[in-house]
Amino acid sequence: MASKHTFSGTIAAPIDDVFQALTDPQRIPQWLPSCAEVSTPTGSLAKGTRFRILFSTGRGRRESAAEVIEFSPPTIFGWTETSGRRNTKTFYRLQFNGSSTGVMMQHVSASGGLLARLRSALFTRRETTRQFSRSLQNLQKILAR
Repeated sequence: MASKHTFSGTIAAPIDDVFQALTDPQRIPQWLPSCAEVSTPTGSLAKGTRFRILFSTGRGRRESAAEVIEFSPPTIFGWTETSGRRNTKTFYRLQFNGSSTGVMMQHVSASGGLLARLRSALFTRRETTRQFSRSLQNLQKILAR
């Protein structure tokens, strides 16, 4: 059983700039909460690119492997985690909105066992809401420079 959470907001920046910030491995740690580093074999992202994300939190460090599963500039970017939080997908959909950009984030998690489904039902929405809100704020800050 999958849980799906969708969030939306607006960033006061052109859609091309937002897409570039979302998909540049060097800039992802600037906007993705708890992300310390992103590494790719090619230094850039495209559909099918596998990459590593290093997270650093108060609970320690965690590395996750991921693969880009959707990449359609300048509107769609999505990845699935292939280690760490397996069966977790994150999608960003951008929409031109004059001088600003509408951002929709969707987090999909397919939990395996009963305990994982219960944990997902209780905590994922709250954590994902915080993550999206912080991501949006961070993107706004780096694009305002």
